[in-house]
Amino acid sequence: MQQVVDDYNNTKHSAFKNKFTPAQVNESEDLEGIYIRQKMKDASSIKELQTKDKLLDLHQGNIIMIHLDLSKTQHNFEKKRRQFNEIATFINYSHGNVICELLRPYKDIKTVEVPIYYTKKVAESIDTLHQKYKRTFKLN
Repeated sequence: MQQVVDDYNNTKHSAFKNKFTPAQVNESEDLEGIYIRQKMKDASSIKELQTKDKLLDLHQGNIIMIHLDLSKTQHNFEKKRRQFNEIATFINYSHGNVICELLRPYKDIKTVEVPIYYTKKVAESIDTLHQKYKRTFKLN
């Protein structure tokens, strides 16, 4: 087992653009610092993109369309005709995901957590929701 660990630690990794091994990075504070700063820069640019796309502007009670992937539930054989296949009320953010409550819940699914990029804001509240969304998602 130790041989496997040694092989892993002495093999160049794509995380370091195939230039360094984990052992080299672990031994050099300069390389480790460069790697950490690069990852922080990447995370910052992702956060900027999310802000630019207005994905972090949701407030509790906002109405959002979501893409709910049902392939891992017993609903996996239902037809999926649109990318945004459910409508929900935003509750809060959690670790880069959105927690929301379905407006038309399934028998066994009421509150869901979806990736932030699987959401789109459509109204400030249920009262301001356009009729086309109410018809599309059969909310009347």
